[in-house]
Amino acid sequence: DVQYPWETAPGRAHETSFTADSLPPIYLDVNLTTNSDFFIFILLTGYTPFDSANLLRHWDVDPQLGKHPASDTVAQPVRWVSIEDARAFCAWRGLRLPDDFEWQLAAQGPDLTEGTPARAYPWGDALPD
Repeated sequence: DVQYPWETAPGRAHETSFTADSLPPIYLDVNLTTNSDFFIFILLTGYTPFDSANLLRHWDVDPQLGKHPASDTVAQPVRWVSIEDARAFCAWRGLRLPDDFEWQLAAQGPDLTEGTPARAYPWGDALPD
């Protein structure tokens, strides 16, 4: 049997209600990981993925720097990374990716709690600066 994060013990008769207060508090970064962030991670750690066929395939290649983001894309969110690459980056920062239930909570927001209004965005009602 499995134990869901909001249950006190594993069992066959799982609680079916999932609410925001079913889970412990979580903290999500407001800003996405940029190409620059991921490039710094690679430079400082020497990270090499197990499967690099598609890793950062939109980046430029330079004999001196290797793969690197083009200057006009450094502030854009990183893409072409695998789940393993994302986990490695998070671990390097002392963080982790949210689990399925935490993603659901982040996407739906406080409207999971009865009587609480939904948010316009997962992080709140205003766009980030």
